[in-house]
Formats: sequence, C-alpha cells, structure tokens
Amino acid sequence: MEEFGWPGDALVIGWIGNFWGRKRPSFFLAVAAALAKTNPRYRFVMFGRDGDFSIADVKKQANDLGIGGVTAVPGFRQPVEANLACLDLMLAPAPNEPFGRALVEAIILGTPVVATRGAGHSEIIGAWGGGLLAEKSATAADVAKLCETALAAPEGYTVKPERAAEIAAELSSEIYADRMLGIYGKISMPSQQRDLEARDCSGPTPIKSETSRVA
Repeated sequence: MEEFGWPGDALVIGWIGNFWGRKRPSFFLAVAAALAKTNPRYRFVMFGRDGDFSIADVKKQANDLGIGGVTAVPGFRQPVEANLACLDLMLAPAPNEPFGRALVEAIILGTPVVATRGAGHSEIIGAWGGGLLAEKSATAADVAKLCETALAAPEGYTVKPERAAEIAAELSSEIYADRMLGIYGKISMPSQQRDLEARDCSGPTPIKSETSRVA
C-alpha cells in the first residue's frame, strides 16, 4: 500500500487476472465505483496483463468512472500470494471461469472472495467455502453489497487454518501425480485384468429366478 500512497486503514479490493473481456474487468470497475460512493476508505488494485483490454484501457475506464485516484493498475506481478497479501477482499466477476488458481490461493491464504456463480467458482466455493457467490444477473450495485457484507465480517468468509492446510494438500502436485499415475496404470494394464477389476467393482451378477427364464 505504501507503493500506491494509500493510508494504512484502507480497505483494498483486488482483481487478479489478465484483462480479457470474458473476465469482465469493466464490471469490476463498475462495482468499484459503486463501493467508492459508500466509503472513502475503499481502494482498488488490478493485477494482470493486457488482453482484450490494455492496462491503459483499464486506467482510462477507472478515470472515466471517477475512481482513477483510488485505483491502481500495476500490471502483472508474481508471486500471486504476494498480491493477495495486500487484499482485504478478492473480487472475481467472470461468469464462466474454469477452476481458477487465484481463487483457490485466496481461500487458502484467508482472503475472502466474492465471485460470480458458475463453472469453477461455484465448484470451488461450494466445496470449500471462503466467500460469497453473486448471480450472473447481479448488477454492480448488487455485487457491491455482497462485498460490503464480506468485509463487514471477514471471519465468516474465511476457512480455518487447519482446513486451509487440508485444501492445499488436496491440490498438491504430489496428489495429482499419484492420481495420474493411477489412471495411466489402469489404462496400461492388460484388458483381461481391467475386465476382472470392473466385475469386482460392480459386485456379483444377480441370479435369475426360474420364472424369469420362462419365455
């Protein structure tokens, strides 16, 4: 926050992702504009590379909405966890996002999220919690209210440290490697052995009654 000249009591809402239209950076800024009218402590930061919109486009939109002075667009930065560390809330407005890494990392690190319902967002928050889901039809004002709800009681929208550790373990490269090796092992085994395992998993074959054999 020192880099952007923001006060220590600022409430920072962030975007993490490249500036593709499908991710709705313009909608993020519309939500930011709605929030800025309610509390002078709000600040907004958007980390990402050029996509359908350039960094210059995003800055211009922020200025046009009257929030250029409270919005930083520093471009792409790594590591992602360092970007998340400065946020009080992550806003992910993409309506059809796949299984997003940034959303998962926010949940693991204890940063509350507000995301648009659908695809990976629903799967992630539905499985682990850590935030609120907005309907695809929600307006910027509607989503701004969800952001305020999460920021008013962030402890209600974060997972406990022990659960965060479990989630991180579930998604570790070692676990994925084990699962992939298991799949390839089944694919590469002889067909007769695969058939035998399939029969074992399906249980015993039902015995037909005498009446069932009558033509």
